[in-house]
Amino acid sequence: MTGLGKAAGRKPARRRLAPVGVLGWYRRRRSDAVLVSFPESGRTWLPVMVGRAFQLHFGLPDHTDLSELGSLAELDRRVPMVLVTHDDDARYKPPAEVEWDMSRYRHRRVVLLVRDPRDVIVSLYHELSERRDRYHGTLAGFVNEPVGGFASLLAFYDAWAAALDVPAALLVVRHEDLHTRPEAELAQVLAFLGVAATPTTVAAAVEYGSFADARRPETRRGTVGGFRDELDPRQIAHLDRMMAASSALVFGYGP
Repeated sequence: MTGLGKAAGRKPARRRLAPVGVLGWYRRRRSDAVLVSFPESGRTWLPVMVGRAFQLHFGLPDHTDLSELGSLAELDRRVPMVLVTHDDDARYKPPAEVEWDMSRYRHRRVVLLVRDPRDVIVSLYHELSERRDRYHGTLAGFVNEPVGGFASLLAFYDAWAAALDVPAALLVVRHEDLHTRPEAELAQVLAFLGVAATPTTVAAAVEYGSFADARRPETRRGTVGGFRDELDPRQIAHLDRMMAASSALVFGYGP
């Protein structure tokens, strides 16, 4: 599978992660696992469910901020420290500058959260244009942006497809599978993190996460396959051609 990413022929110059503060450095060094994703891939929903499962399983205080997984381990040493990151922030890079050197994860357990790139780019457009007021163009224009557009997103997938064997252990979680079988997927993530949560705890965490997600104003953009409602057939065909030339198929996403 990794050969597909390397065959893309877009291997850029290697770059280091952006500097982090002392707390970020400490958590990066001490982390038991890393949750990696491109923006708008469901990174809010999954950590909340994991955090709730940790809270119930380890008996953490009720007032705990469950979305900050890194801080939960500081409340109880039994809790795995999970670093949640957008990797090298490919969102802010042209495709040729997206990081391919994943050696920093060689001794880490990595949960790679992925989502259909077409849904990601539509969701990211709404996030930046509506909620953050940082983009004022059209969706069609955003898709083709040279920095942070669809090509940058696919470069992120290419890089990871070529590095699936680099981390000490890797679990790929698909956003779509979280929607269709949330309890089974969450139980798998928890087991990967070394937490043997009971079915009752898993079910309660999924219920909590679904309720929290439903209260977010942008929830409508988390719909699986929602890109079909916002892109016309010509635009979809354009994205499909780009995906066919990338490593998105490695993660189950094809035209």
